[in-house]
Amino acid sequence: MSLCLTSALAVAGLAGTAYAVGVERRWIQVTRCDVPLPDLPAELDGFTIAHLSDIHYGPMMAPGLIERAVARVNALQPDLVALTGDFVDGKASEVEPAARMLGGLRARHGVWAVLGGHDITASERVACRAYPENGIRLLRNAAAPLNKSDPPFWIVGVHDNSEYYLDRLREALSGVPERARILLLAHSPDIAPEAREAGVDLVLSGHTHGGQICAPLYGAILTETRLGRIVARGLNRFGDTWIYTCRGLGVVRLPARFLCRPEIALLRLVRASR
Repeated sequence: MSLCLTSALAVAGLAGTAYAVGVERRWIQVTRCDVPLPDLPAELDGFTIAHLSDIHYGPMMAPGLIERAVARVNALQPDLVALTGDFVDGKASEVEPAARMLGGLRARHGVWAVLGGHDITASERVACRAYPENGIRLLRNAAAPLNKSDPPFWIVGVHDNSEYYLDRLREALSGVPERARILLLAHSPDIAPEAREAGVDLVLSGHTHGGQICAPLYGAILTETRLGRIVARGLNRFGDTWIYTCRGLGVVRLPARFLCRPEIALLRLVRASR
């Protein structure tokens, strides 16, 4: 290999690293997406959900990123905010500051959340106190009605544990009316097959970071899910169940993102035409 080519590759590598660390991991993207649902109550046609995930507040968090994300979400004026876990990197001391910052989120139908593995490792006890104290409603294998329409619309959340998803989902759905339209919050998209079998309409998840470091013309290199790249990011379908996997805000392992910007997803529910 010639010296010129070696030098060019070295410069390109340095430039790519500088971009991934200094630019892209701070560059929030708002992704807008329509989700068609059959038998959606007329009052929910056009209902908007702002979805955030994988904040990973901690040493590798880009300064000011959470505050900017909160401001961007509030400017969108969503009907509901959904948070799908891993709000901290892994220390108990990170939980309360993260909860205070995320407590600035506002939505007409509230801010709802489930915990991810990093939250549980950091301190599940502190998290279960701090987030509700800051106006965030935690769903721990539980469900709540969002309206009284016919059919009713319910929000359900499962505690992150990849080994017991089916049992936890059954527990969470136990009080949901049979004809209800169901929005499920779960940290990992691995729950998609179980959600499909349970008749869930829409799953919101995170965990994958969209791959965080992606290859041109290929996409996510690592996803850390048993379902692979099919659920790495964005809107996908399992039978009659939609699942949206948010790329998240934060990072793990490396303070960098490449071809995978931090994301706020704005989902709009629309009545499906038959």
